[in-house]
Amino acid sequence: MVAQLLQSHYGLHQASSEWFKTFSQYLSDSGLIACKSEPCMMMYRYDSSGKLLIVLICVDDILLISNNTFMISGVKEIIKSKFDIKDIGIANWILKICCSK
Repeated sequence: MVAQLLQSHYGLHQASSEWFKTFSQYLSDSGLIACKSEPCMMMYRYDSSGKLLIVLICVDDILLISNNTFMISGVKEIIKSKFDIKDIGIANWILKICCSK
């Protein structure tokens, strides 16, 4: 999934940090918790049922990982409500690392 801010920050020296601050604050307000050791990773655990969602943010690329497809769909809808996003499907490669199920 690729996301862009509705306001243009491109071309500014601080664009990437402003994007991350805006996006991560929105996810925090939506109930996700930032990992203390890795701020680009946010998590949401649904009660004790074992459902887990992990959001990895790398510049303007977002990777959603979950053991529940409904949670992924829900987070996509939450993000779509504020940001203009393009879902490019299941990740095959990210940061030169091959992904598989």
